[in-house]
Amino acid sequence: MTPVSVQFRLRRLRQSLRRPHIIVGGLVLAVLFGLVIFPVAEIALESLRLQDRDLRRFPGAEAGDWTLFYWERVLASPLSQRIFYQPLINTMIVTIGYTALSMALGVALAWLVARTDIPFKGVISACVILPYILPAWTIALAWTTMFRTDSQTLGAAGFLQTATGLVVPDWVTFGLLPIILVMVMNYYAYAYLLTTAALSSMNRQLEEAALMHGASLWTVIRRVNLPLVLPALVSSFVLTFATGLGAFGVPYLLGLPADVQVMATYLYTSTTLGRYGDAYVLTVILIAMAGVTILLTSRMIGVRQSFATLTGKAGSSNLVALGRYRRAIGIGVVALVGIPALLPLGLLALQSLQTGIGNFAWSNFTLDYWIGRNIRGFDGVLVDTRMQRAIWNTFFISLVVGLVSVLAAFAAGYAVAKGRGTRMAALIEQVAFVPYLVPGVALGAVFLAMFSGPIGPFPSIYGTLTLLILACFVSQLPFAVRAGTTAMMQIAGELEEAGTMHSRNWLTIARRILIPLARRGLLVAFVLTFISTAKELNLVIMLVTPRTEMLSTVAIGFMDLAMEQFANAIALVLVAITLVGALIARLAGGGKF
Repeated sequence: MTPVSVQFRLRRLRQSLRRPHIIVGGLVLAVLFGLVIFPVAEIALESLRLQDRDLRRFPGAEAGDWTLFYWERVLASPLSQRIFYQPLINTMIVTIGYTALSMALGVALAWLVARTDIPFKGVISACVILPYILPAWTIALAWTTMFRTDSQTLGAAGFLQTATGLVVPDWVTFGLLPIILVMVMNYYAYAYLLTTAALSSMNRQLEEAALMHGASLWTVIRRVNLPLVLPALVSSFVLTFATGLGAFGVPYLLGLPADVQVMATYLYTSTTLGRYGDAYVLTVILIAMAGVTILLTSRMIGVRQSFATLTGKAGSSNLVALGRYRRAIGIGVVALVGIPALLPLGLLALQSLQTGIGNFAWSNFTLDYWIGRNIRGFDGVLVDTRMQRAIWNTFFISLVVGLVSVLAAFAAGYAVAKGRGTRMAALIEQVAFVPYLVPGVALGAVFLAMFSGPIGPFPSIYGTLTLLILACFVSQLPFAVRAGTTAMMQIAGELEEAGTMHSRNWLTIARRILIPLARRGLLVAFVLTFISTAKELNLVIMLVTPRTEMLSTVAIGFMDLAMEQFANAIALVLVAITLVGALIARLAGGGKF
């Protein structure tokens, strides 16, 4: 390389470093690599290193020596069937089953709302979104409250048996079927929201042209609607499928009583038993499964040349008429989505007030589980010091993660928007999406392995709120970065240039111009991350200690003790916290969020 070319490259580097978005993008990438790429790579290496507890198997070996022992034990040993293959089969049954049902239900409802004249559209949309706001494990609690029988291990009969005398089979209460159905109720909102947006933006002249050429309504749906909204369908599939791979709370509550293990629950079991080598292997496999899913679906979209559904031409506003059955169909759909949305809350509230489940005598109702003292060794949820600490931890962690995510959303969004089309912008978006590839339990295992001991000059942060905040922040990065990028893309570049011409430094421009203009999008990032953190279980179950417990982990502990009233009361407190987060964002948005 000649001296002239060296000088030219140095000059270009100095010019680049004067651009704010280059500096911000560099800092964002450094944080992303430190908190995302490095931990994932570390867990892959740990699966190939000998752990302390297994040194006795290898005389003369030292901890940290390279080995394939854990991979062989998980994949090709007499224990493999129980350690890996049966949990894998159960995981795939649950994930494929609930994904297929969620997609079918969400897409069908989206078509009805976006493309027909069905009544009660606002009610239907609200009822679809409500279960998603609820933690999945709270719906699992409501399921057991409704369907359990007095012959099962939890003891008291559920509402169905108490009210009607009907005793359902055990496989209705616990096992693969209820896991699939409960997860459908919680996550079909992905398919509904994304498909509704795509269908609403599609030019209706495309459908009318097909109908004019003699195509039936079903043919139009199959040959016109579905192909044109394929990107939305693929995105829905990715979100739903990846969530299913790492689901922990629902399989834990509804699977373990029937001895049904999925990979996430067995990963948790391996970690609690100290079998970290097995846990690392399962973590790598889960990450690989999610990554392969993303890759295959991305290629599915990549083979299509165009998905343009918005044009400059005016489109017809005609909707498909449902005819004389319109109101009946609307009522039926409201019942279909409304019962799963509202019944769980009602069951949880009712059971939190009952000493004996299903007994509706006035003498059976009590506030002890809320404000009582010494109920089976515990005080009420609102007066017990352990509960108060968990409430504070949940709110504080969610608030901090929400606020930090707003800063990350702004920084990443600014770097991507200003540098769009560059390698840096593409790299930020790709690396920020990696945490979504890592199932929650697996990500918890990554951070547990990484921060359980000191790292260089930094002390161990295991057992502190800092670790929970850091892990939750990383898990929420995909949502924060996407919301921030969307918000910053809408701001014209000349606004920043005007501030620069008036001799304002970049920090002043960001504080006085960019952040106020991007406020709505940044508030979206806050709400998404606050609510998701507050109801998080899959991730934090691996990281909490008695001093850092969150409401979700405390509730699971009460379920293990067969004290459902406490768990139900905690679930309602958690719902209230998520609503407080939404209220904070609304107030910050001037009441317009």
